[in-house]
Amino acid sequence: MARVSDAALNSKLDDRDEAAAVEIVISAGEPELQQSTNQATIAADELAQRQSINQPLEWHVKSLERSTRTFGGPRNASEVLHSLRQCCGLLAWRQRLPISVWITKYGWQDLQGDLIAGVTVGLTVIPQALAYSQIAELPLEYGLYSSFMGCFMYTLFGSSRHVTLGATAIISLLTAEAYPKDAGLFKAQYATLLCFFTGIIQLLMGALNLGFLINFISTPVISGFTSASAFVIMYGQVKSVLGVSFGKSTDTVIAQTSGYLANLSNINGWDVLMGTSCMALILLLKSLRLPRTSKNRYLRETLRLISVCRYGIVVIMASLVGFLLEHYLHDRHPLTLTREVKAGLPPFQLPAFAFDNKTFPEVFSGMGSGLAVVSLVGAMESIAIAKAFAHQFHYNIDSTQEFLALGMANFMSSFVSSYPVTGSFTKSALNAQSGVRTSMGCVFTGGFVIISMALFSAAFRYVPRAALGAIIICAVSVMFEFKIFRDLWLLNRKELLPLTVTIAVSLFFGVDYGLLAGISLSLILLLYPLARPPIDVDVEDTLLTAHSQLDGAAGSTEKRVIQISVTPQGALYFPSAEYVKEFFDDDVLHLLPAIESPNLRTDSASVDLQGEARIGLLAVEEIVVFNGLHLINSDYTTLRGLRSIVMSCKKAGKTLQFINTPKQVLRIVLPKEIREKVLTGGSTASDVNETVTVQFSKSLPEKLACVAVDDLMIHEPQAPKLIPAVIRSGSLRSKRSLS
Repeated sequence: MARVSDAALNSKLDDRDEAAAVEIVISAGEPELQQSTNQATIAADELAQRQSINQPLEWHVKSLERSTRTFGGPRNASEVLHSLRQCCGLLAWRQRLPISVWITKYGWQDLQGDLIAGVTVGLTVIPQALAYSQIAELPLEYGLYSSFMGCFMYTLFGSSRHVTLGATAIISLLTAEAYPKDAGLFKAQYATLLCFFTGIIQLLMGALNLGFLINFISTPVISGFTSASAFVIMYGQVKSVLGVSFGKSTDTVIAQTSGYLANLSNINGWDVLMGTSCMALILLLKSLRLPRTSKNRYLRETLRLISVCRYGIVVIMASLVGFLLEHYLHDRHPLTLTREVKAGLPPFQLPAFAFDNKTFPEVFSGMGSGLAVVSLVGAMESIAIAKAFAHQFHYNIDSTQEFLALGMANFMSSFVSSYPVTGSFTKSALNAQSGVRTSMGCVFTGGFVIISMALFSAAFRYVPRAALGAIIICAVSVMFEFKIFRDLWLLNRKELLPLTVTIAVSLFFGVDYGLLAGISLSLILLLYPLARPPIDVDVEDTLLTAHSQLDGAAGSTEKRVIQISVTPQGALYFPSAEYVKEFFDDDVLHLLPAIESPNLRTDSASVDLQGEARIGLLAVEEIVVFNGLHLINSDYTTLRGLRSIVMSCKKAGKTLQFINTPKQVLRIVLPKEIREKVLTGGSTASDVNETVTVQFSKSLPEKLACVAVDDLMIHEPQAPKLIPAVIRSGSLRSKRSLS
């Protein structure tokens, strides 16, 4: 009888790394032996099959296709014509009205999700709109006027399904900054006109594809501007919580501090109690949630709804307290209320272009730079929010379309007495958390605001200002970003400069000046490398010895070759033209006499063959090698400046060699007397006095190979190639980067 050990067999079959034999236990009986042999053969075949699967395959090239495409850079005529043809197509026009793409697929589940999300966001929009109008120094109804038309327009033209437009804290602050000093009672007219022209500017930027300009605002500048604006807003709303009134919401930190010190005796205890109670209630409702282990879904959703509607709950409760105190203690007026709020919907009309006995040019000039700042910051804020949610939910947005949508929203909102609007991160995040499915959710948000204005406007007069101040403080407290300081300290400390400058100027001179100062400094740091490009200087000091036999007597001749290789690490542009010329005159040409000094000759002469020659008596050959690999991308001004470098070398009697330099560049750089030799010569051309030598490379891969090989051989000096049979007796080679 024969049988196979199952444990041994299984262990062998499971082993995929080493070949193993199958263990068989044999006893008497011929049929059993044959059967066990067959089983062993099957097991061995299965083992071999398993092992062959895990063996790596040997791949052989059957065919190879290679293509190269260039992205970015200036467009040629064919690319421009192709873009124009695409803009005129039916698909391009449909993309300019995104609702026409997704409305045909709109279903009942989409309607249900958008309705719930729109109403949920509307409960947050109304209290925030009332509060932000206080920052803009406008009557409370103007915050509501700014909260519905922009939503309708974004549904038609927006490319993100999560973004909700409306009044925001930063745009409200910048709107207040844009008022002229003599605005007086006409701030509402200035705000509406500002919204009108903001929309026109953003529409033009979208039509001209100027969205790339926002990319020149660096993240440290944006972070510094946002944090400084949040602090200015919070610090300015403390007076609402204290019940005092002075100055403007856009005053600097120094001016507001002086106002607080001057009004310490006027603090209203009722307002302080109301403000602190509202902030405590907001924080309590924000943290209201069930533990994750709880399985009560309905209770969890109820608590989540209460948490997201915390601002509306606080406004309702504070308004009720304000109504009761005003009704029973109307003689004392313990709380500072908002008083009259204009009821009903605003009229649909064109904004006024001339008012306050001023002509339109006078009114327009009164807004100053605030118009450009509001347009730029509004677009930057909205597009950044749209990109963030598009990345999170894996869909694409069109930045140009976002410009058009935002411009259309501001343009049409100005017809309903709105001040500038933009995308709100708080409302958009709530929109996403509430399960919005399309941008139709904005329609329900705007409709909820209109219904509230029509039905409850009279009740808004009892909202305490301390409650609105508490809402603003809690809403903007999340805008501070402290992590960026640590990141920049570890990664790039140079970028801390625009960050700190933006914050400092915003706090002490105004947020609009802070933004401009940060952008200016950031652009200076960006352009400085163009004016001071990095240039590698490779110095090689070689001592050459040649043995000769003259009249039967042995002798030797020594020669010293000093070679300075100059390699720009990128293309040279016109801001660096003067710097490159000064670099050659002050550093390169003056470096040769310094190398010839006795202080540097000691090391290079440390190896001496027979003591037959002295360093001071050696013939010295000086060569300057300029690697023009990147000059093909340089501009005309820089190339004309290099011509003066050639003339300086000729005047100083130094040999100048150009390597890896295209002929079209040499047509501009070289003097006229050798230009024809270069154009008609082969791989090398020289002038009459042998002071300029040109060496060509045949192709760009060859040029790159030359540079790569040179970089690899830095620490392994090559044997001299200037004399056929020479012996190196000494060498001095160094490399430094001048920038």
